[in-house]
Amino acid sequence: MADGSWFFHEEKNSTWTNYTSCAPSKTFDAVIEIENSYNGTKLGEFIPIIKLISRIGYSVSLTFLLVALFIMAAMKRLRCPRNNLHMHLFSSFIMRAFMALLKDNLYVEGIAMASHVIGNDGDSFLKEHDHDWECKLVTSVWQYFIMANYCWILMEGLYLHNLIFLALFSDNSGICQYVILGWA
Repeated sequence: MADGSWFFHEEKNSTWTNYTSCAPSKTFDAVIEIENSYNGTKLGEFIPIIKLISRIGYSVSLTFLLVALFIMAAMKRLRCPRNNLHMHLFSSFIMRAFMALLKDNLYVEGIAMASHVIGNDGDSFLKEHDHDWECKLVTSVWQYFIMANYCWILMEGLYLHNLIFLALFSDNSGICQYVILGWA
């Protein structure tokens, strides 16, 4: 401060000094403290349990979907347009589970990637800068696969609807248009 004393942060019960005026501002990243708003609440006790259940569920789902996809791809007797659509649906669920597990492992407190977090005496601070494209990329790909899941469920239903109700009018049971719409 102007009188030579250190700034005292009441909530943290510690001192702090602003060094940003000592050097060009490009060398310093602004930081934002990551506060866990659930600490000390009943919900805070269950958040780690819920995250663990989610990870276990995604892991089990990923394992069995990979087995199912392998079986369907390996057995020639199972190859038909309907099962090809099922394989695409399984693939979208596999990618969703993989991205969810990857996101859980890369993010700190579900907020930011580890490279964007600074730790100090048990406190976590988030670096605020414009170079967070990695975080945006991971989140965007994860959201894309969630959307693809719903698209593939719609394509399965649309295929069955058209197979049942439009079978009288055409012989075409191709799946190319469903594949394009499912991943788009």
